[in-house]
Amino acid sequence: MFTIEKFFHHGEKRIAIRFPNEQENNLKIKTVPGNLWSRTKGFWHIPYSKEAYQKLLEVFPELVVKENGAVISESGESAGISYKTLLPQSDESNIFFYGSRILIFVRVNEAYINFLKNIKGIYFDKDKKCWSLPHDGNNLLLLESFFGAKLIRKNSSPEKVISKGLRNLLIRDEGVIKIIAAGNQQLKLYLKFNREHIKFIKSLPYSAWNESFYCWMLPHTEKILKEIKDYFESKDFRIENAEEKLQGKEKHSFRPKFRKCPIEYHEKLIIKRYSENTIRSYTALFADFINFYAEKEIVAITEDEIKYYLLHLIEERQVSESYQNQAINAIKFYYEQVLGGERKFYHIDRPFRAQKLPVVFNEEEVKRIIHIIKNIKHRSMVLLIYSAGLRISELIHLKIEDIDSQRMLIHVKDAKGKKDRYTLLSEKVLLDLRAYFKVYKPKEYLFEGQDGGVYSKRSLQNLFKEALRKAGIKKNASVHTLRHSFATHLLENGTDLRYIQVLLGHTSSKTTEIYTHITTKGMENVKSPLDRMDF
Repeated sequence: MFTIEKFFHHGEKRIAIRFPNEQENNLKIKTVPGNLWSRTKGFWHIPYSKEAYQKLLEVFPELVVKENGAVISESGESAGISYKTLLPQSDESNIFFYGSRILIFVRVNEAYINFLKNIKGIYFDKDKKCWSLPHDGNNLLLLESFFGAKLIRKNSSPEKVISKGLRNLLIRDEGVIKIIAAGNQQLKLYLKFNREHIKFIKSLPYSAWNESFYCWMLPHTEKILKEIKDYFESKDFRIENAEEKLQGKEKHSFRPKFRKCPIEYHEKLIIKRYSENTIRSYTALFADFINFYAEKEIVAITEDEIKYYLLHLIEERQVSESYQNQAINAIKFYYEQVLGGERKFYHIDRPFRAQKLPVVFNEEEVKRIIHIIKNIKHRSMVLLIYSAGLRISELIHLKIEDIDSQRMLIHVKDAKGKKDRYTLLSEKVLLDLRAYFKVYKPKEYLFEGQDGGVYSKRSLQNLFKEALRKAGIKKNASVHTLRHSFATHLLENGTDLRYIQVLLGHTSSKTTEIYTHITTKGMENVKSPLDRMDF
């Protein structure tokens, strides 16, 4: 059956269209200007305009307009209820379930308004004089937790009653996440609403909110599970793990459509000797792509559908230019390298890279960071990155024999682009390294984890973030900012750009030239024309 109904997308009025998921129908809807696919809600939607509606009727003459299950009519007078009667007389809040929306009526209250404004998809309806937000379990729980007993329901919710067992799973406390490994190769995540954490979960491939279970659901893969745990451990969350076994109808109903990256794709990356990081990125990106069209054979995905997927990344998921470029490369690799096809996807539009300058520390800020770190191991790592211009991955993979104290050089092996290079070994850093070595006695890697092996990137990032906080540095900086600062300070001290390029391991001099836009060398003699004017 074909139906349409009015709904709101990011506060904008749109027309939702539901029809059988068939290729012919999908091709037809794409001819309507302004069409978009909502992955979370599972339907197409178009602008709420006369032109779009007329075009829709031309394409689908069999459409039926759905009433949307609304209790209140557009005038607000049906069923003997008017909007005026819903406005509370005290500091309570009245909610009314209106089809797929929740209408919340409150008196002017600064705390209430600030809270409501931060809910995604909410807007103030001037005609009804109330706040309108999407009716889903997450928003309902959010309202209940904020207003408590002051939240008065004026009609019954069309949502099903939450079972006692499900209520026991819901998280009411900050800093707690429950990860349930379902018996159908999926993960269920239960946590208290927080915009930052939800944004992270949405960034993971194939994530979706499940209104039946009031939780976020993702494919149960080792990579995704590790990313979730790493993220929430870095936020000092208490992680509660559990397992469940689904049986009978329930197991069948929620069987995931997630499919892994084809084995031949992974093998081709290995044969071509791509780095481990690139292999991980490409396989994850390609898996996300093929699961966007989960019901379709990979070889049958058209170029138009690839373009639509890229549009989804930009408009729905709002990914960065870098992420979009990597996604294009991952898709191209399959069709060109694995299938051996022609380069027919090269004309997919690529985004222009934003010409942003990196953040750098001044020398005084570097001193403050170093002085604030008391642990000899942590101090040595930070000193080595800054003094040699290392990437974080290069530092943690350094081995003891890579430090050449006779020639005062560091041998960086198998760095980005599978390149080896030598960089500087500072005399001051060498003194710290010798003191560190006597205390920690590493066996293989220069800096090892608690149980040996490679030191954790996340641990280094966290300790550096804490050092910035204690040093009172407010810049949007990371460990990598030390590498940028190394290059900038060399350039300001008169080092030739060519030597800096070699020390950093850049293939192209254009990459190194970005530091000429940051340095203040020579700028001290340039005065603003305003400074020559008398006021």
